[in-house]
Amino acid sequence: MTTQDKKGGLKNNNTNDQPDLGSKAFLTPYMLLMLRDLSLHGYQIWQRLMSMDLPGLNEHDRPAVYRILRQLEEDGKVASYWDTADKSGPARRVYSLTDTGKDFLGLWADGLDQYRRTLDFFFKMYTGGIVPSPFDFEKTSGGEKKDGAEGK
Repeated sequence: MTTQDKKGGLKNNNTNDQPDLGSKAFLTPYMLLMLRDLSLHGYQIWQRLMSMDLPGLNEHDRPAVYRILRQLEEDGKVASYWDTADKSGPARRVYSLTDTGKDFLGLWADGLDQYRRTLDFFFKMYTGGIVPSPFDFEKTSGGEKKDGAEGK
């Protein structure tokens, strides 16, 4: 897990020194996307999430899915009803996306698109792609830039 240290910097608390990309933060948009076209009960949503093999998601995270569904319902982004049609088992709560939820999904899509563009920019810089690194233009102590141009 990554947390902030006292100076506001990031501190990695993982024992394997891998960055924590917070896969659970992305559960909400995936769940909204699933419910955009289908009404599903919670366990079906869980099964689909697990089949996606999201990094960091494991069988112990199932309660998080139900917490998110409850919060989305409280916020009016999903609606649910009890399905009692299957007499061989207990009633199941079936979820569907509301118009407010569709708008919220659109906000997620816009935010994730910005995040994707930010990551694309990072990797262009990281791999030495088209985007010049800002480090190429740092001034040295003599006032001269590393690329040979005069500093002002």
